Amino acid sequence: MLPLLLGFVPLLTRPQAAPAVQERVVPASRSMQQPPAPQPPAAQTPSPPAAAPQGAFPWYAKDLDSAFKDAKAQQKLLFVLFDSASSPAAMRMANEVFADSRVVDVLKDAICVHVDVDKHRDLAIKYSVQDPPVSAWFNSDGTPRDRINGFKEANVFVSMTSRIHTDLGTINDLKRKIAAKGDDIDTRFELYRRLKEFGDIAASSEQKAAIIKLDPQGNSRASHHFTYERITGEIEQYWAQTGTLHMHKIEELQTFVEMESDVELVWDGWMRLANTHAYLANQAASKGQFTEAKDHRVTRRKFIARSWRGVPQDVDYFRDWCLMNCELFWNERDELTPEDKEFFTTMTSRMIAVYEKDPLAFDYRARAYLLGGQRPQAIDAEEKAIELDPNNPDFKARLKQLRGD
Repeated sequence: MLPLLLGFVPLLTRPQAAPAVQERVVPASRSMQQPPAPQPPAAQTPSPPAAAPQGAFPWYAKDLDSAFKDAKAQQKLLFVLFDSASSPAAMRMANEVFADSRVVDVLKDAICVHVDVDKHRDLAIKYSVQDPPVSAWFNSDGTPRDRINGFKEANVFVSMTSRIHTDLGTINDLKRKIAAKGDDIDTRFELYRRLKEFGDIAASSEQKAAIIKLDPQGNSRASHHFTYERITGEIEQYWAQTGTLHMHKIEELQTFVEMESDVELVWDGWMRLANTHAYLANQAASKGQFTEAKDHRVTRRKFIARSWRGVPQDVDYFRDWCLMNCELFWNERDELTPEDKEFFTTMTSRMIAVYEKDPLAFDYRARAYLLGGQRPQAIDAEEKAIELDPNNPDFKARLKQLRGD
């Protein structure tokens, strides 16, 4: 299936914790991050190894191809950290986590390679690395074992690495389960997703074909995801070829999502549709069609609200998503419908419950109360925001306005 920046290139990514509150208006996409800038074709000859991240971690000195050969010869696991100097999360991972002695110890028996994806775009494409950091493990024979996306604190990373070392919950483990019970569609689907995430299209396609054979009626969760992938893939392909939206396919996507109960597809589908209407609103406004633009903004907010029950619960991503959309609703406050105001209240209530020490949560709660005509409650919430952040001039100015000073 988590994000003011404009971009019109469709991008398929799974939800990730966003490093900052930002949004991109992308037709039929729910990504919260700007796509990487176009890169020149990868060189056909191997480039020198990228400089290792700072710290005392014993990174392998040669290139990835050599690492695969040595892992096979020495019968060792291969660990690869894909990072980028342009990603704060990746740099934090490299400079903090890999300087931790516990991390050094848990990886001491593996061959560990650092790959700078800015210098090795060919490897980023091959292993489907879109948002560094990505930590990947390979078996000694070169086949993928497991993968961790995004920044992880050292203690979490050590725990996950220990699990991967014991080969539990890995791609290998999934293969063993399928060998024991070949008609397990859910396990095959999980294996399909893991392999596809690694960029292993041939192996993932094999699992997809097996699932379709086991589920010819298309009733399984996996089959629903395959249908969804087909629809969104056709939309993105049409966009890539024409630079325009295939509105019949957009309608098909909406019909599909309206009938769907899988929370992941509910989230991804409604956010794609919401971003599509953001794009359409911008297009209409650029042509002076302001009534039409307003209608698209109304639809966008409605679709954002419909995505609510599937929003990824990663603590950082969820906060960023809520802050982004609270700001959106506040900026468009003069045209909010009663349903919009109700959803604004729902978002801020949830934020306070999850982030009880976050001053921004209380500030937006105050704004939601104000739009709902509850000024005394708005004053109380703004006072709480100031209590948590006493030096914030915006909070003080807002409280003064709420009191009518």
